[in-house]
Amino acid sequence: MKTIPRLAPQEIFDSNGTPTCGSVDVNGRSLYVETFGTYGRPAILFLHGGPGTSCVEQQEMAVLLSERYFVVSFDQYGVYRSGALRDDERFGMREHIEQMEALRGLLRIPKWILLGHSYGGMLVCYYTYLHPESVLASLYENPGWYFLKNVKTIAKSYLDRYYAFHPNETEGMAAAQAIIATDYTASPGDSVWDILRAQAYVKDKRVTMYMHSVEPDAYFALFRKSHAEWEATEEEVDAKELRHIEKLVEAGDMFLDHRPELSANQAPALLISGRYDPVCVEEDRQYFRDHAPYGKVVVLENSAHHPRLEQKQEYLQAIFDFLKENGIR
Repeated sequence: MKTIPRLAPQEIFDSNGTPTCGSVDVNGRSLYVETFGTYGRPAILFLHGGPGTSCVEQQEMAVLLSERYFVVSFDQYGVYRSGALRDDERFGMREHIEQMEALRGLLRIPKWILLGHSYGGMLVCYYTYLHPESVLASLYENPGWYFLKNVKTIAKSYLDRYYAFHPNETEGMAAAQAIIATDYTASPGDSVWDILRAQAYVKDKRVTMYMHSVEPDAYFALFRKSHAEWEATEEEVDAKELRHIEKLVEAGDMFLDHRPELSANQAPALLISGRYDPVCVEEDRQYFRDHAPYGKVVVLENSAHHPRLEQKQEYLQAIFDFLKENGIR
């Protein structure tokens, strides 16, 4: 991989609306950070999912959001262009949250808007709970608030949407059925490896599981282009993603049920959910309606897990409207 240029906070302060990117030192750990829009406007921290993908997946939306807001996006620690995790290093959700809070201080942002996709939505919920004083609003894009529940809805989606049309693929069907039947409370880490193994059986999962109205290549082409730009091999990117997941599994706090935190979180909260998403399903939307004190739900009817790609204008307008309604502009 090419050397990532260093990015000093002063360069961000002086950017005058010009996008910036590079490696920022946050408490001795290297984070690859991108910024878009004019520094000094209300800030959005945009969190990618995975765990372990990259902010590559949200760059186009970050640019669109920067028409009105200052947007900060980054590869989570241990992922792609950010620093690699050491073998002896603890890194769970709590460490992740404190790193985000340290980045806020480094960038001299009094409070910011959090926007998280999938696993990033779990981070938004936990961060808002731990640091309410730092949050203007909490925005969720198809979040996973309780991993042990999410793996079961994903497995059920495999059965309903894939194996219903491929009933002869018995090994994959059995793997999905086993996930639904297993009680993971005693060994929650097993749920991660079980769902990853189950995904290997779903040969066209990119089409049937996580996309609804666009070709999946529109998503994966983003990564191919970025990997070519940074001269990154698929092997080294995948290895860092796996290490990131292993560290989160070791720490264990990603397996907590973060849904009850929604009741305590007092920031204005928006849930953007794709009708066909296998992660954030109607049960989760209803939980949010019932328990988020200042919550609003927007369901995008022609989307699955990535509505910012599938219905980008509706997604963007939902955010702009919500923030305007709450006086954040």
